Amino acid sequence: MKKRYLLRCAMFSAMLGIITALSCTDHVNPDPPSSCATVAGIPRAFPCEFRILKVEFLRKTSATEVFATVTPDNPDIKLPPGEAKTSGYGSGKSYVFMAFNVRVHIQRIAAPSFLPSVGYELFYYTYDPPLTDDNVGSFVPSLNPGSPHAFNMPIGGIEVKNLEFLYSFDLESPWRRQISGVNLVSVANNVTARTLLNAPYSYQLLRDIFETNLYIKASLWE
Repeated sequence: MKKRYLLRCAMFSAMLGIITALSCTDHVNPDPPSSCATVAGIPRAFPCEFRILKVEFLRKTSATEVFATVTPDNPDIKLPPGEAKTSGYGSGKSYVFMAFNVRVHIQRIAAPSFLPSVGYELFYYTYDPPLTDDNVGSFVPSLNPGSPHAFNMPIGGIEVKNLEFLYSFDLESPWRRQISGVNLVSVANNVTARTLLNAPYSYQLLRDIFETNLYIKASLWE
């Protein structure tokens, strides 16, 4: 499982290098929540700095028009190939692959416990329930991320990142299973994450060392 996760992480890290990320400042919520818990439900050793409010999927013909939105309370989304920025078929139409433009809304909810090295990092990758691929394994956040983000908004402030998410679905399986694509969007403070990986904390799950996580449960629109 760890090998499979690392392969996927490497694939999506490679995608980061070709994705253009633009940011803007949104409105400010003066009273955001200020605490967070681990996957096990206990308070995290350090407050989470951010929360992802929503991910908006944009229509192929528009830079602003949204056809679907994912939130922490509503992670399900059906992806229509007709709304994909690009799409195609492989292996005799045994699978379909699609690319979507998305907007990720990120709100700061606490000051950093540690200043990140160079900047924050956005991660988005596939993992398999029951979260066996969520184990940290040998993963250690880089102190020199390739695509750093400042995220220097005040507490309550929101930034929006424009990204591209890739998906593929198996058309030969009865349930059109997802082969690849973004299931989890996260923000990492590399210094905080490294601190949580080490004793006395020794966290073992990626979602516990990241500053925020949003799960996306994608399926193919038919």
